[in-house]
Amino acid sequence: MQTPKFFPLLSVVAAVVFIASSLEANAQTQWSLTWSDEFNGAANTAPDPNNWSYDSPTAGASNNELEIYCGQAGAGQTGDCANWLKNGYVDGAGNLVISAVLMPDGQWTSARIITHGHFTFTYGRAEARIKLPSAAGLWPAYWMLGDNIFSGTNWPNCGEEDMMENVPSLGPTVIQSSLNGPGYNGGSSIHSQYNFPAGQRIDTDYHVYGVIWGPDLVQYYVDDYTHPFASFTPANMPRRGTWAFDGHPFLMLLNLAVGGSWPGPPNASTPNPSNMIVDYVRVYQGVPVNPSGLTAQAITKSQINLSWTASVTPGVTYNVYQSTTNGFLPSASNQIGAGVAGTSFTANGLSARTVYYFRAVAVNASGSSQPSNQATATTPSH
Repeated sequence: MQTPKFFPLLSVVAAVVFIASSLEANAQTQWSLTWSDEFNGAANTAPDPNNWSYDSPTAGASNNELEIYCGQAGAGQTGDCANWLKNGYVDGAGNLVISAVLMPDGQWTSARIITHGHFTFTYGRAEARIKLPSAAGLWPAYWMLGDNIFSGTNWPNCGEEDMMENVPSLGPTVIQSSLNGPGYNGGSSIHSQYNFPAGQRIDTDYHVYGVIWGPDLVQYYVDDYTHPFASFTPANMPRRGTWAFDGHPFLMLLNLAVGGSWPGPPNASTPNPSNMIVDYVRVYQGVPVNPSGLTAQAITKSQINLSWTASVTPGVTYNVYQSTTNGFLPSASNQIGAGVAGTSFTANGLSARTVYYFRAVAVNASGSSQPSNQATATTPSH
């Protein structure tokens, strides 16, 4: 959630190319819900403390934001934040309300909630259904940070994925989604904008804002995950930029900022309060699609090399199975490889002059794919 500017035309073209190459893969992936908050608590209560914490009162200082973020226990819950629940609460109708409030002394207050210490994930699909405010000085956001920011990795090296941001200069029919990392952050973030069709607006209805995240891939979508509008890979990195989105968990954040370097200040037309209403936040893992194109080639009388085409589901590893029975099914008794990261494997310790059959299965946190095709090879006598 940093101050962005337009990226070069070359980056825009690259993003379009990668959308075309990955749409089919995302459409094939079956997704399993692994975490959610539906905000079904009692009216005027805090969001589930098993899922969320309130962030620091001065968390927006680096962006020159004007608000104080209320709600963090033991951190300024007096004065303008004495009634901190006014800024971030469940409404009793299945929604989280993040409310920017102008206090009588002229100080804006708001809330920023985070899942650090409660829930993080590495790879998958995350989305939130939100109705946003649109007015002078307002900056709502749904985004993620590398959780290693809490263990000594500074921003932007931790990586930042912004699924949705809006500021007055974009208007009520456009949102922006960005990546921030080493060499591309703040005013130089890599980003793309989504224009709502047919006059749809961010402030008159709910929309789903989401990310599909896998190794070497971040895609953003609005309302339909099978049609992402932006797709980024390490090929989109600027010179000396470093991809910061692989192999470590991220936390999620929701907040409504007031003022700052990008949105500018509020004015007399800014509603008080201004509300960002969140229907739900959900995280899915892709149930793996099976690998394909398995081949087997004997290289010695006791070794056979296997290779296959990767599953289209990101973030999987592979288990490998072997039998001397044609048409076998994978089981624990015939597994010869587990957690294989690549798309090749060597079966060792085989008998000479023997016909072997093989299958591979893709695996992730949500389960296992169907087996690949069966491949066969015969070990030679010499």
